[in-house]
Amino acid sequence: MPITISGDGTISGMTQFSASAQPSCLLGQIPSATRFLKASTNGDNIRFFYTHTNVGCTVSANKDRITVPSAGTYLVTVCISGQCSDASDPGAAFRAELRKNGTFCVNSRLYPEINLGEATGREFSQTYALPIVLAANDYLEVRIQLSSVATDQEAEMEDGYFSVTKLN
Repeated sequence: MPITISGDGTISGMTQFSASAQPSCLLGQIPSATRFLKASTNGDNIRFFYTHTNVGCTVSANKDRITVPSAGTYLVTVCISGQCSDASDPGAAFRAELRKNGTFCVNSRLYPEINLGEATGREFSQTYALPIVLAANDYLEVRIQLSSVATDQEAEMEDGYFSVTKLN
């Protein structure tokens, strides 16, 4: 019996339906040993403590890289929060930049730049969601980018996540 779809969206002639799961991965919680934002960590990847979900992706041992299994458009979401631990430079700022295969995948000006604080203890957060076209076996990382590494400004990332979900 052929499958038909009527004008009201009703599907008939189908006895069973199956769909494969889309690749997705969610890494969460920043480990205490790698959570510092300072000159010596500028350019480092942000590491995560656990893999909350993983359907078909590959996660590096450090939990700082997600490799996708197939080509398509992926929704990449990042959320990082923390607080200033040394307010010696009130103009210092931070970005969590997305990298594809180790290089920029979008213009760096797309990421919000977060002021690290004019006072010790001031909290900050950064969140973004970007649709990114990827090829099979492309990998993504989130990198620490400080606005000025010449200052002694320091902050500590406390919570966050890094998620990749295939849209199509």
